[in-house]
Amino acid sequence: MNTRPTGNPDGRAYGLGLESGPLPCGGLSWGHTGDVLGYETIGGATVEGRQATVMVNVDPGGSDAQDDDMRAAVQTALRGSRHP
Repeated sequence: MNTRPTGNPDGRAYGLGLESGPLPCGGLSWGHTGDVLGYETIGGATVEGRQATVMVNVDPGGSDAQDDDMRAAVQTALRGSRHP
């Protein structure tokens, strides 16, 4: 959740690809997405310790709906017990 200087003179910092995004129930998820020929993944975690990862093996060829479904699955898993 913190970036580190790379040592380059331009002042760049790197955070290991960590991204944050809002959860529909409130709060943030921290994670990263990625793909390589044949596979796509999305993973996330909350500061409270909930974690989830989804992987599919139909990429390329997956649709935008597939991406939306993967994101929804991770967000559902990260909701926490206080959100039924």
